[in-house]
Amino acid sequence: MLHALSRWLLPPCLLLASCVMPPWEDRRWAANDDAADDDDAADDDDTPGDISPQGIALLRLDGGSFDMGCTAGQTDCYPEEFPVHAVTLTNDFWLGETEVTRAEWASLVTNIPSGFEGCSAECPVASINWWEALAFANAVSSAEGLAECYSLTGCTGTAGVGLVCGNVTIDSPTGSVYDCAGYRLPTEAEWEYAARAGTDLLFSGSNVVGEVAWYSANSQNSVQPVATKLPNDWGLHDMSGNGFEWLWDWYDEDYYSTSPTSNPSGPVSGLFRTARGGSYQLDASTVRLAIRGGGFPESVFGAVRLARSVP
Repeated sequence: MLHALSRWLLPPCLLLASCVMPPWEDRRWAANDDAADDDDAADDDDTPGDISPQGIALLRLDGGSFDMGCTAGQTDCYPEEFPVHAVTLTNDFWLGETEVTRAEWASLVTNIPSGFEGCSAECPVASINWWEALAFANAVSSAEGLAECYSLTGCTGTAGVGLVCGNVTIDSPTGSVYDCAGYRLPTEAEWEYAARAGTDLLFSGSNVVGEVAWYSANSQNSVQPVATKLPNDWGLHDMSGNGFEWLWDWYDEDYYSTSPTSNPSGPVSGLFRTARGGSYQLDASTVRLAIRGGGFPESVFGAVRLARSVP
């Protein structure tokens, strides 16, 4: 597993959990669009919205099937990207159009994570650990009157200044993250499905990295305001580059060999949590769409893009 991390050239402190470190089809829907429906069917109104009650832009994505891993559009793949395997997501879900910004974070959490203070309020929060990403998802759920997805126990510290917990359980009728009512982190399968957006491109939205990604050659060694590069075909920005995105799954370099074909949610345990997309610090080869990696849950280096299952 460690060699997968080193391919991303993350700072050594990561392993010690001390890092501070053209128009598209409009598929946007409000996360609470049931209230605006003009018929009796849930979430099928033909008028697209784009903002949740907390002001977070979300895209509604239909479930579907895709090939995950080192497909023909990828190059220089690593062993953990094999085998290519078919995955089906049976549920529709909302996904953040961008990574959560500093302004969105500050609207709910008192403590703004350190790092990138010179960047605007529209820059992503990109120096949080995995536990803090879960806590923010819960905070958005609570603010919108939704049941929180995560029950966090044995916690010390507070979100934004080093929250670390001892355990997390899923609060859903089945215990599956896909059945949560509230906001959550995407699964790795949801993330790659959304990043591909029905295409097989080297990066999310293009075969030309600079069109869609902030990475080491253009970022001036800092995160950049969200949605300032082209989106992918489904309207999602910054799925390649800018901030690493924490995902729900435990990370296992061999998981693709045993992953279920329907609604995978990762191994049952592990050492690292998955993070995808690469970052502003990395070269073009390491913001490639299918590349995989992760970090210790308490490591401070990630960003968050919210997901929510469509009821």
